[in-house]
Amino acid sequence: MQTIRQRTLRDTVLQEVSDIRPGVWIHMEEPSRDDLESFASEHNLEQGLLTDAIDPYEVPRLEIENGIPYFFCRVPSKERRDMSTIPLMIAIHPKFVVSIAPDTHGFISSIIRNTAIPPTTQKVKFFIAMLSAITQQYNRSIMSARREVNRIKVAPNEVTDAEILRFVQLESDLNEYLSSLQPMHTMYEELFKGSVLKLYEEDKDLIDDLILSSEQQISGITSTLKTIVNIRQAYSVVATNRLNNVITTLTIVTVLLTVPTIVTSFFGMNVPLPLERAPYATFIIVTLSAIIMSAVFWFMKRNKWL
Repeated sequence: MQTIRQRTLRDTVLQEVSDIRPGVWIHMEEPSRDDLESFASEHNLEQGLLTDAIDPYEVPRLEIENGIPYFFCRVPSKERRDMSTIPLMIAIHPKFVVSIAPDTHGFISSIIRNTAIPPTTQKVKFFIAMLSAITQQYNRSIMSARREVNRIKVAPNEVTDAEILRFVQLESDLNEYLSSLQPMHTMYEELFKGSVLKLYEEDKDLIDDLILSSEQQISGITSTLKTIVNIRQAYSVVATNRLNNVITTLTIVTVLLTVPTIVTSFFGMNVPLPLERAPYATFIIVTLSAIIMSAVFWFMKRNKWL
């Protein structure tokens, strides 16, 4: 699906237009290879890079071909369950800005609704605004994960198996965010140098904000991952201690019950035995078993086995 939108200095919102003209934003979702081949041929773009944009496992990077920069990013997404981020390629053509994604991006709707978005005719500012939208998407996703971790870490001894599985999913998501943000941070630093795009002082300030935001996000993710590992280790220690207590209790019960079993088995043999004609034989045998059990219990207690 391809949509073409434009906002000029006179417009208050992005307007959808029917044709490609100077200063528009072209967004393509789930395009076919034939569509990309045709688009690349028509506008003198690198077909191989456009095809890379629909690879769901494409990594963030910056490519420059024939003077046109291609920015490969990854954006947090809840639309897909098999991965936490979806790739997005943004190219700045001399006439327009084009973005390509292999799947639906929820944050694209936020860009369309944003009345403060710069005019598409100011391609660099519009591009930086898209990067800012990606940064905000990361902020929301990271904060959501941190809130969930903080909610659970209060009482690690009460963590359930379902929450442990959720921790595994959160750790996977955060690691994917981290592996995306680190190369994107490098890309922002390259942009700040001004060798890729012509930047004004205001543009540099915005990119500097992106660099600081990405540093904070990387630091926050690293901290949250450490917290998750600590909670898992604490849960493992608690679970191991519980298991040891259960095994100890069962062992003690087994040993103590073995005593009357041995005594009663001895007096249950079909041979002449002491006390076989005594009127209080049962009471004596039970008392003897209790004495031996008490002695065994005292011995265990003295040796701190309990």
